[in-house]
Amino acid sequence: TKIGQVKAVVKVTGTATIVGDPSQLSRLFQNLIDNGIKYAGPDRAPIIQITILQEDDYIEVFIKDNGRGVAPQDQEKIFNLFYRDPSSKTGGQGIGLAICRKIVTEHNGTLELHESSPDGTVFRMEFSRI
Repeated sequence: TKIGQVKAVVKVTGTATIVGDPSQLSRLFQNLIDNGIKYAGPDRAPIIQITILQEDDYIEVFIKDNGRGVAPQDQEKIFNLFYRDPSSKTGGQGIGLAICRKIVTEHNGTLELHESSPDGTVFRMEFSRI
């Protein structure tokens, strides 16, 4: 797997059941983990922390990576279909985060860039349990 090839570390804290299409939800998490690996850069081993919090009426999921972060002017653009960071040399077609947001929306949830700095990025998802 890609995780093993780059010696990435993926840590998961918490559990919850998100009701929905298993293949779409799998793709969602795979895309977000792949982005964390892709943007970690060649000089650091990727570390991805997934934190799941289950509340009475919603599930909150945070996916934190140690990548290079997202510039402030690009923080909403990254969810646009075919948007690619002009300074990035990582390749890709600019569809991953747009697909992620669509999957989350179709599962009665929200996806946002919660925090970003040169030391990493945190994506926050919230799924309704009602």
